[in-house]
Amino acid sequence: MPLTRLLYDRDHAQASLTLSFTTATSIQEPLFWCEELFISGFITEIFHAIWKAFYLTCAIEYPHLSTYITNKNIEFIEDKNKSPKHIRHIIAKLFAAQRNCITLNHYAYHTHNETLNKSISVLRGKAPSWINEYDKKSHQVLRHIHRKNPEKALALIAHSDNIEFINAVNQACHEYIGSPITSQTHIHDNIVIAKLHAFTTILRKKPHNIPENTHFTPFNTPPMCEFNPSTESLRNYLTGFDSNNIDLSIPENFITPLKITEQTSWKILRTHRMFPHNHSCNILTSNIPPNFDNVRFNWLDLCIGCPIWDQRIKNNSAYIKENKVTFNNDNDFEDFHNKWDLEFDEQPLKIQQMSVIVN
Repeated sequence: MPLTRLLYDRDHAQASLTLSFTTATSIQEPLFWCEELFISGFITEIFHAIWKAFYLTCAIEYPHLSTYITNKNIEFIEDKNKSPKHIRHIIAKLFAAQRNCITLNHYAYHTHNETLNKSISVLRGKAPSWINEYDKKSHQVLRHIHRKNPEKALALIAHSDNIEFINAVNQACHEYIGSPITSQTHIHDNIVIAKLHAFTTILRKKPHNIPENTHFTPFNTPPMCEFNPSTESLRNYLTGFDSNNIDLSIPENFITPLKITEQTSWKILRTHRMFPHNHSCNILTSNIPPNFDNVRFNWLDLCIGCPIWDQRIKNNSAYIKENKVTFNNDNDFEDFHNKWDLEFDEQPLKIQQMSVIVN
């Protein structure tokens, strides 16, 4: 919920990074959200967003990229300078792939409130003997798959908030229906990522369509991802099964606009905000971003929990108490606001609407 460097809601910025791989017409958009989270100090959130993007758009056709993401994550951890280049390599690799929205549409359908309110199918009676080879927690899911009802298996996964259950399902599905990856190495501690992993494993082997009359508008093929015979050989070279040793560099003209060069604080938002929250963030977060008045009057308190803002508060002789920022005296208050107040309420409507609903 904290606000980021440019006063976006953190959870919606994270969701926007993920969903940019489904809607963006340029790599500039995922790079922007990555930079916003990175400079704000939300590194874990970046990798969570990337894993979600992988499972939502690439994992069915490019399962080997899970190893690429893992290796780049390790490189980032071991890099003393914590360079964002490792993360940008992942973004470039995923963006170059022929992405699709199969998993996203199924996940959006099964996690929609109208679908979650429906009863789920629980199988009764004696279970087949073969199922005892698998973790008991996964039996209901496996039985639905065995009965050729993968949609019911996905419903069980979508309804659960038990990470142990989801990880047991992932392991059992890996063993039962198979996976292009020879060993089950990814055990995620984030329940949304774990669910998306399970969705991908099932949909890869048991493809099926969502119902025609859904409560949301299904996503189409992402821009620039339609099959094109003239470019597929190059795409396969850059992202195919033998491409994990290839890093894709991003031209500097995409990186330069991400750097904040404006020195006048009230001009920063209108100069450096580039994209609005993705309109479908509710698929990945139930958090509602703060409204206009809340940001207008309480913006600094809403920044508590953002590493870059916490450091700025500390550096200006202020302290946090009971989720409020308190200054030692009026001079410290004036100095801080002269330096850091982005004057959200004075920005053009278009800039404000990138992160809040303005009536």
